[in-house]
Amino acid sequence: MDTYAIANRRRQSFLKRRHAVTILGFLCSVVMHSQRLNLSIAMVAMVNATSTQPETYKSNITECPISGTRNAVAETHRNGEFSWNPELQGHILGAGFLGYLLAQIPGGILAGRFGTKVILLVGLFGASICNLLSPVAAKQHAYFLAAAHLLRGIFQGLQQPAMSVLMAKWFPRNERGYLSAFIYCGYPMGAFFASLVSGALCDMEFMGGWPLVFYTFGLLGVFVGLLLVFFFVEKPEDDPKISEFELQHILQNQDNTSTISRPPTPWSQMLLSIPTYALVVALFGQYWMAFYFLSVHPTYLGTILNIPIKENGILSSGPYLAQALTGFCACWLAFWLTRNKNFNVNSLRKGANTLSCLIFTVGTIGVYFSGCDRTLNEIFLFIATGSVGFGFAGSLITAVDMSPTYCGVLMGFSASIAQTLVQWGKMFLITAAIGAGSGAVFLTLGSTDIQPWDPASAKDVNMNSPSKKQDRVSSITSCKL
Repeated sequence: MDTYAIANRRRQSFLKRRHAVTILGFLCSVVMHSQRLNLSIAMVAMVNATSTQPETYKSNITECPISGTRNAVAETHRNGEFSWNPELQGHILGAGFLGYLLAQIPGGILAGRFGTKVILLVGLFGASICNLLSPVAAKQHAYFLAAAHLLRGIFQGLQQPAMSVLMAKWFPRNERGYLSAFIYCGYPMGAFFASLVSGALCDMEFMGGWPLVFYTFGLLGVFVGLLLVFFFVEKPEDDPKISEFELQHILQNQDNTSTISRPPTPWSQMLLSIPTYALVVALFGQYWMAFYFLSVHPTYLGTILNIPIKENGILSSGPYLAQALTGFCACWLAFWLTRNKNFNVNSLRKGANTLSCLIFTVGTIGVYFSGCDRTLNEIFLFIATGSVGFGFAGSLITAVDMSPTYCGVLMGFSASIAQTLVQWGKMFLITAAIGAGSGAVFLTLGSTDIQPWDPASAKDVNMNSPSKKQDRVSSITSCKL
């Protein structure tokens, strides 16, 4: 590095470079989740709901009454241009989740080989192009749209593990908890933004309304990608604008495993470990809880409660704001309890995960019994969706506690299995049972103790000492994928 760049490092700035990286990561998360949700909102306006119902279904369906002021608006949005039956709609919506599943583990390998920046850019630009092409694909055939969102899911699946590598390189060990929490909060904030904006765009007459949803979020992804091109640097050592003080602070508070040859992954011991499967079940519950309302509920609000598309977007957005606030507060509280009160990490993770599942279960059952009462429906939806944020401090960041060395592989394996079964949920009680059951399994069988098959269990016998507990205020972002 030249002398000019070194001299620049001595200059301090109000916004630290790691904080700028955090903001970029937050924006990437916002784009990823907004591009994932916009199809669910747009689908309500795209599909002619009445023409896709079988005759027997039409004659026996029990819908909520439409108020006089809403009648004309609701009828308009039941006359979308596509006659796609519910099964076909499920295939389209499920394609993105399938693609996301397929790319989870390869994404980590590619990020390690080609660098975080390259993979993030490929993921962002690729997913954004798929969004921009969605209106054209939809007008050709439903399965062209499904293919576009399968590719979108694959590109987004590359971004998640690359984001983990990014944060492992840039975040000091003792700051990973709350910096990663800020980035994770980009997911519900993306859902909040997409719900709010998508409903308003679908309600417009310009260009048919719903195509604007895909164009808007596709261009947003391109914009964030350009920000990464010009402002993101692969690692702090290569950043000419970072101060010497901040550079040393980052380097002196990082794990030193990046330069050490890692032993082969102990697949047999990992697959025979009970806590591994407890984590799989817990993550299955968390993903189901999150994706159920993310993908299904906008259609429920539109087709059963007869809520107009613009109001649908507004009602769908509020709970995600609550989820973002809950998640950030939960991670901050976990960080504070572990650092200042020497709180047991195992109890903390289990407690947060159990709280998330229990509140979600109560909220979902409340939605089920709310019937056509729109106010109660929204209150319980707010409770159920907001409670998912507690999982940010629970099972979602347990992999690094169990295996600091292999947490990337462990999380990829667990997340892959967890998302395989996520489909269109049609029964609120089943969803509530899944939330409660997964929480009970993790509470009973889960563990944050370093597993005996991880080399760290032999290298650091003092991991549970108070001084080490602060270092274990962990985030999934400390994984070396």
